[in-house]
Amino acid sequence: MRKIDGHLVAGKILAKLKELPRPKKCLALISFEPSDAFSSFVEQMMKVARQLGLAVRILFRAETKNTAELLDEVYRCGDDKEVGGLVIQLPLTARFSKWAVLASIPPEKDIDALNPATSGVDAPAVLAVEKILQVSHPDREDADWAGCRVCIVGAGTLIGRPLYHYFESRGMSATILNS
Repeated sequence: MRKIDGHLVAGKILAKLKELPRPKKCLALISFEPSDAFSSFVEQMMKVARQLGLAVRILFRAETKNTAELLDEVYRCGDDKEVGGLVIQLPLTARFSKWAVLASIPPEKDIDALNPATSGVDAPAVLAVEKILQVSHPDREDADWAGCRVCIVGAGTLIGRPLYHYFESRGMSATILNS
């Protein structure tokens, strides 16, 4: 079984990103009910943002009561000329219509490719896997991956499902483990 060193690959990708010009616009993150897992995500995101010189605007909106209020916030970020990308904390609680909210993210600012108009093969998880495969195995062509078996833990909207479809489309046998 081949193992891919995720830390090594991440380091190589981060080094290449540091060579690029610094974006002029900020990343906006809308959060509602911080959890330990989400706080860890934000901490890691802020660490990378500092390394890359990126500005991040975190908007805590625990008082948001319903989908209409959340849509107003998404539209404000979408209209804000200083915001270049938008991330919404998932999962959304039952008081929000997940698909209405995801569909409201402007495609040009949809960092996670969750808007149905931007999801699919351009999803960040898929692009990350392609980059990991290129960096870790530069000698292999896409066709060389056909027949490989892949196990995905979790059928989530952001990572699990896009990866499943990506692997299957490349001739790999993908299995999703989900609780």
